[in-house]
Amino acid sequence: MTVIQALLLGIIQGITSAIPVSSSGHVVLAGSWMGLNADLSMKLLVYLHLGTLAAVIWSFRRELKKIIRALIGMIRDILTDVRIFFRNAVSKEKQRYIPVIQGNVRHAALFLTVSTCVTALIGLLFRGAAESTASNLLITAMGFFVTALLLFVSAYTPGKKRDLTSISTGQAIIVGAFQGLSVIPGISRLAMVLTSEDLLGFSRKTAVGCAYMLAVPSVIGAFLMEMREPGVVSIREIGVLPVIIGILVSAFVCLITIRIMRRRLRSASRKGFAVYCVAAGILSVFTYM
Repeated sequence: MTVIQALLLGIIQGITSAIPVSSSGHVVLAGSWMGLNADLSMKLLVYLHLGTLAAVIWSFRRELKKIIRALIGMIRDILTDVRIFFRNAVSKEKQRYIPVIQGNVRHAALFLTVSTCVTALIGLLFRGAAESTASNLLITAMGFFVTALLLFVSAYTPGKKRDLTSISTGQAIIVGAFQGLSVIPGISRLAMVLTSEDLLGFSRKTAVGCAYMLAVPSVIGAFLMEMREPGVVSIREIGVLPVIIGILVSAFVCLITIRIMRRRLRSASRKGFAVYCVAAGILSVFTYM
C-alpha cells in the first residue's frame, strides 16, 4: 500500500466515522476503486480506527473522565453494599444499603456498560460471518441500504426528550443490539445507535453524546480482538509508514468532523444521510458488477 492510498483512506475514515454513513463500507469501496483488495483495506481499517478513537476520546475527554469516575464509584458502592449485606445477616441492627445508581453520570455509565456488553456479545457471535463477507461489495451495498432504511425511519420518528435517568436497562440492551449490527461493512455503527435512540425517545443531545462515546469501548474491544490474530493486523503487509500516516490523518480529520457534526446532528434531519447511503449502496453494486 502506498502512502497516498493510506492518506486518502485515512481522510475517508476520519470523515465517515463521525457521521452516520459507515466508515468500514467507505474504506472497502474506496480501496476497491484504488485497486486494493478488500482484505488489505480491512487490515488498514483496524489501525485507522485507532486514529478515530483518539479523536473521540479527546473530543469527549471531560465526559469520559466523569464516566470513569462514576464506574469506580459504582464498584466501590457495590462492594460496600456486599459488606453491609453480610453484616446485616449476623447483626440485629440493620444498616441501610447505599444506592448505586444515582444521578445522570452514573445512569450514563450504566447505559454505556450494558450497551457495550451486548454489542460485544453480538460481535463475537457474528464476527466470523462478517469477516467472510467483508470482501464482498454486494454485502457492503446491502449494508448501506440497511443503514439508509433505518435512517429514513429515524427521520420520521417523533422527537421526544427522554434523558438517561428515565432509560431502562432493557432499552440499553436494545441500543447495544443495534450497534452490534455494525460488524457488517456498510452498516453504520453511529447510524444504528442514533436510530435506536431516536426510536426509544432519547433527546437529540443525549443521543448524539452517547452515540459518540459508545465508540470508545467498542473500538478498543474490536482492536484487542484483532490483535489476537497477528496475521490480520500485520503492519509489514501494509507498510509501517502508510499505517502511521493513516492513523494520524484519520485522527486529525475525525477531530475536525466531530467538532462540526457534534451540534449539527442534534438538529439535522437524517434524510440527507439516508439518501447518501442509498447512493453509496448503488455505487457499491455497480463496482461489484
